[in-house]
Amino acid sequence: MIFRFQAPSISEALQLARAEIGPDCVVVEVTRDQGSALVAVEGELPRHGAGGASAAQWSGGAATALAPPPRQLRALSPAAEPTCPLERQLRLRGLRPGRVEALLRGLLPNRDPAWRMAQLERRLALLVPSAEATSTPRTLALVGPTGAGKTTTIAKLAAEAKLDRGLEVGFVTIDLFRVAAVDQLQAYANLLDAPLETASNPQELVQALRRLRGCQQVFVDTAGQSPLDDARLSELAAFFSASPEVEAALVLPATAQHSQLEVALERFSACPLASLIVSKLDESVSAGDLVELLAQAPVPLRWVTTGQRVPEDIEDARPRPLARWILNGRLA
Repeated sequence: MIFRFQAPSISEALQLARAEIGPDCVVVEVTRDQGSALVAVEGELPRHGAGGASAAQWSGGAATALAPPPRQLRALSPAAEPTCPLERQLRLRGLRPGRVEALLRGLLPNRDPAWRMAQLERRLALLVPSAEATSTPRTLALVGPTGAGKTTTIAKLAAEAKLDRGLEVGFVTIDLFRVAAVDQLQAYANLLDAPLETASNPQELVQALRRLRGCQQVFVDTAGQSPLDDARLSELAAFFSASPEVEAALVLPATAQHSQLEVALERFSACPLASLIVSKLDESVSAGDLVELLAQAPVPLRWVTTGQRVPEDIEDARPRPLARWILNGRLA
């Protein structure tokens, strides 16, 4: 059955769904409307014991059970052979059997192929919690695990702001641990004729931002962190506590496994995350792990990167092109 849960945020709606339906429920749709979030999941409603509360009674959430469609697809197992080209295509792209079944439900019998593909793209697009392509925050810090591509992504965003929109940009790096990290960012700063400041502690970041107050946009580069290093994550969070005007975007590589992506998203939430950036989309041979992450992400996806070229290989995260990438590995 399909159940819908409404709450003030996606994360709260997901908590309601998992608490009521169970942790293995499959998210099939995520929507936002006027300050609330609506999550549709597939699963079976368990029996509650005496006095058990329903999801509709928690945190102001609302749960509505919809009748199953008249024709059900067969349940797929990991070893089951695909029965149609669309199913085969989704499976080849790494999507999980339960996700494939939910996406294709009602699309296969007696339908025009073009209509089926259009509907599938629409359903995939609904799974991508993308942000509106609004202006970049005045002060944006990129955080994430080691090797995610934060410094190169900062260079792309800064070059776009400077070269395409004519803004005065500045850089701050708090990545003083990695060999040549400052030199790499300094090279980009020189190319853009932009100032670069360094900060080794939260107070120095406050001072550095004060010196860059004449810049229209400031980009803060941070050291790559292991999501399992509590001490380093606490140190990183302290920079944001000292400078609350700084927004954080979490950079995650599309090449990572779902378990790695999920842990990183959970652990870096110690920072005030406002958005996600998915890097290395051009290097990923599978879409399934990223789809599962995006379907449950509590913050929207803002940008994707598609190569090493600066500034060309970065794009706004738009649901329809991303749906096409999920299907065939190409944004266009």
